[in-house]
Amino acid sequence: MKTFVKAVIVAAAFACSASAADRPRFVIEAEDLPRYLENVHPLVISVQSKLAENPSGYFQGVIGVDQDDWTADSYSQQKIDDLTLWSHNIGGIGVGPGRSVVVYDDGELKFASRVRYLLSHYGVYSAVLVNGGWPAIQKLIANGKLKAQTGPTPPIPANYLAHVVQPPVPIASRAEVERALTNPDVMLIDVRTPAEYSGKKLVPPVTRGGHIPGAINIPLQVLFDPKDVARLMGAVGLRKAFNRYGADPDKTLIFYCQDGARSSLAASAAVIAAFPKVRLYYLSYRDWQSDPNLPVVTTAKRGISKSRR
Repeated sequence: MKTFVKAVIVAAAFACSASAADRPRFVIEAEDLPRYLENVHPLVISVQSKLAENPSGYFQGVIGVDQDDWTADSYSQQKIDDLTLWSHNIGGIGVGPGRSVVVYDDGELKFASRVRYLLSHYGVYSAVLVNGGWPAIQKLIANGKLKAQTGPTPPIPANYLAHVVQPPVPIASRAEVERALTNPDVMLIDVRTPAEYSGKKLVPPVTRGGHIPGAINIPLQVLFDPKDVARLMGAVGLRKAFNRYGADPDKTLIFYCQDGARSSLAASAAVIAAFPKVRLYYLSYRDWQSDPNLPVVTTAKRGISKSRR
């Protein structure tokens, strides 16, 4: 019991320390990981995906989670609202009440961010992603601070009751985004690539290229450290990047991307950068464009295009 209480206290200290302004409760720097593992004893997840260019490896005690499965299980509002499904998914990987979790991926951070966001959304006490992902962890292994293993550790299932926790990044529904089109107090932020934003590039299952009317484009990659493309910038750098691209701190910011992965990371970054009102359109552009009655825009100008595609 004393060990459990100590772990919870230390996790809270890492998560909420005012002196660690660049490391709020959903990001941990790789250099802090060994001490965190020693003090908190979290469940550690290597997030896998068929879409990953260089799949992440494992170190001692780490389990594997297929983010492609988690993507499929959060593909619609109906599935997002299925707490029985998410109780099974989260308990099935060994997360019980009060268990802290660390996630990492191949270094793109978007895969780990999806899993981290869903864990947090369904009430996991503390879920953080490793900034820099597997490339940063490999340095720790090379320095003898962690011990590599060839494959995942089998998870030990636990009983978990999923429950929705919206803050600090609530989910915005399609209806809410539609209302935002005429709400001057809301800013839509599309974090896909400029080619996706303009409609020049279609990523399946998208069939109507472009973006949601009024959305500005802040490509996710501008939030990464230019000296280390696998590492999200700290609070100061993130704030400068968001300001440079026109994010308005006085408005509610609703982030979206193709399918929720990149935008979950960008929305978290906005919270790190101290934007006070942040929401996530988790179902994102693939959901929006699937309704032929909703407008899309193929230019960089604000406002609804003359024709609906």
